[in-house]
Amino acid sequence: MGGWSNTNMAVDVGLQHSTKYNDWAPFMLIEGVKNPYTFKPRFEPDQEVQMKFYVPSDGNIALTVTGYADGEKISRSYVEPAPGWTANGNGNLIKRTTSIGQIQDRQDYNDGSYIRRVRWATSYIGSNSEDNIPWRNSQTYDYCSMPRSKVEVDYVHGGEETDSIFLD
Repeated sequence: MGGWSNTNMAVDVGLQHSTKYNDWAPFMLIEGVKNPYTFKPRFEPDQEVQMKFYVPSDGNIALTVTGYADGEKISRSYVEPAPGWTANGNGNLIKRTTSIGQIQDRQDYNDGSYIRRVRWATSYIGSNSEDNIPWRNSQTYDYCSMPRSKVEVDYVHGGEETDSIFLD
């Protein structure tokens, strides 16, 4: 998830899969602030995880992840500075993304990488938890940066879809 602030400050937040450990690490990438970094605990595979991306105060972003880690259901919040992001939502542009990371300028659409059945469901959008609404079709813009033949999307509506990517 993530997006752009009213000053065009880009952020990416979410979960990053490790094939080595077969788990998911919460991560943040904040343009111009730090290199990408991950947090602990790492979340177990094959489960439904709840994520919440929000702006708790002007100039800060947050990610809350709830799911199982080390056999226990937990909820963790990670807050980092991100200049230009506004707590009232003015000028913030939000995104939801399913992706496979590759080395910049060395994309290989046939390297055998894949990610299957990433399900986005019960997606809400709003300027705070009290006034959020289900993410609607009218609030969604479709963009694909790789050949469409490599992407499968089972689209239900603006707040629910299941995505798979096959780079074979």
